[in-house]
Amino acid sequence: MNKRLDIQILRAISVSLVLVFHLRSSIIPNGYLGVDIFFFITGFCLSPKIELLTISHGRTFVSEFHHFIKKRLLRLMPAFLVSTIFSIVLLTVLASLNELEAIYKQALMSSIFAGNLSASQIVGDYFSPHPNPFLHYWSLSSEWQLYFIVPILFWISRKAANNSIMKLSVFLSLVGFFANVVVEHFSVLSYYSPISRIWEFALGITSYQLFNNKLNQKSHSRLYLLIFLVSLFLIASPFRFSLLIGQIISGIAFVSFLNCDINFASRISQYLVWLGDRSYSVYLFHMPLIYIALYSPLSAERFLFRIIGIVLCLFSVFLLADLSFRLVERPSLQHKQSFKSFLFLHLSKLHISVLVFLASLLFLNSSFFSEFHSTKEVKSVWSVSSKCIYATKPCLIAGESRHKSVLLLGDSHAIQYFHVMKNVAEVYSLQILYLRADLTDDNSARKVVEEYGILRPHLLIVSQYNKVPEKANALKKNLARLQSLGVPLLYIADNPTFNDYLKYEHYVNPSLLSGFMVSEPNTKIRILELNSETLQASSKFKNIVKSMTIQVIDPFLILCDPHFCYRKINGKYIYFDDNHLSLYGASLIAPSLRLEISRLLDLFPYS
Repeated sequence: MNKRLDIQILRAISVSLVLVFHLRSSIIPNGYLGVDIFFFITGFCLSPKIELLTISHGRTFVSEFHHFIKKRLLRLMPAFLVSTIFSIVLLTVLASLNELEAIYKQALMSSIFAGNLSASQIVGDYFSPHPNPFLHYWSLSSEWQLYFIVPILFWISRKAANNSIMKLSVFLSLVGFFANVVVEHFSVLSYYSPISRIWEFALGITSYQLFNNKLNQKSHSRLYLLIFLVSLFLIASPFRFSLLIGQIISGIAFVSFLNCDINFASRISQYLVWLGDRSYSVYLFHMPLIYIALYSPLSAERFLFRIIGIVLCLFSVFLLADLSFRLVERPSLQHKQSFKSFLFLHLSKLHISVLVFLASLLFLNSSFFSEFHSTKEVKSVWSVSSKCIYATKPCLIAGESRHKSVLLLGDSHAIQYFHVMKNVAEVYSLQILYLRADLTDDNSARKVVEEYGILRPHLLIVSQYNKVPEKANALKKNLARLQSLGVPLLYIADNPTFNDYLKYEHYVNPSLLSGFMVSEPNTKIRILELNSETLQASSKFKNIVKSMTIQVIDPFLILCDPHFCYRKINGKYIYFDDNHLSLYGASLIAPSLRLEISRLLDLFPYS
């Protein structure tokens, strides 16, 4: 196909949405939908190739499919491998040492086209506040899986029913969409699964069949332009949509844009085409560089340095993308077939070398990682609770067949007591389960009530991060709903939250350069200098809970005195990051937690 300028403009818009979302998600909370638009585009652009595959027979299909995959490898892998090597070297120096293991794992899994499968285990929720710099590779892995799934499905369907590619693509779009609706709330993995994107890929194929031959018949182009602008406004607006609604809006934006009459001679269009040409390389390089700009030791010391870091990050992203496009992407596609075969052979060798390199780094880091944490007081709760963090059903912490059960509800602030809960289960012979929930949200509260009806726990413990004072009434309403079940409730209030979290995190979880660039943070902070927004929210939530005669454990009373809150107690750091406790910090809350659990359940320790 000749280059479609409208497709390049749409690529530029999509990658811009993703770039802004990863820089600061609060600016465009739906910016991640740019990735969904890329799936529509991919299906559109590959439609003629897939159509050629569907009319192939026997050995012809095998050879054509091999040629199809080979061309995809030549198109995507050179820039992917170059960006991965560059980013790994940079992150090894600048990322926190305790995060390198997860970084290497995600890069390695992405290099074998399984980054979407590993993301749910290594990173968890795509919208997690602690992103992995290679998390964005999940979409490439999902795309690679579709390269294998879709052509084979089309070929089998064509052989079985001899339907046209139009009928097949419409059918796959509908089936894929309803499959997406079914799996959307199944697990965290469903977000990364190709099942959630197959309908987008198929709709792109359908759009090619419908609109590619009607480029000069855009009689309703102004109407389509209006629909596109409204769709783009919704995506770029501060209104948050569910994933499914967002995907539908993205599909409308894609289809309407194909039918717009665009002035390609305008200066803005030329800039967008330039960015669209480089959109793949921008996508590859942007996440590691954003990660460094926002979380590097240099940015931890001064707010001004973070602003400078973001500016340098954007400059570097576009510079590296331009170099990658001109020196890596374009040469791999423009040479003769003999050179492409030669390049493909060396590309395979480079790919294997990258895999060996990443596996070696992971092996070396695993040894160092264990030794590093054996000498540090600060340890992340995530390292002992990965199986429960993103579970969508109640997750067993400890005690498979005990006489009383406890259900722990909340977010990462509930998970930080994971290790403590395991000890409580042993001391009192309890079964303890964890359920991820947000009790300021009605849907989440209904889910808790449903699970309560199945589990019938003897005690509910609630712990979640509350930073929005306006949600206090929603929490009150949902706690009242739980009280009506007739089961005892225990509420663990928020931890103190600090403002200089980047500096603190890079001191207690250093990178190779932290020792030279980050000075020791204050180990005691005046209460008046705490994060005012979360302090106000925490006070309001505690007062409401106490007014409902629900028992409250207040970490402020344990970790603070009337004037100061502490980060070190007995010479040991009690926080892992800005507001999550380390294992040692959680152990300081343990006596109060054990006391309240034993009192509410009328228990005695088991010897």
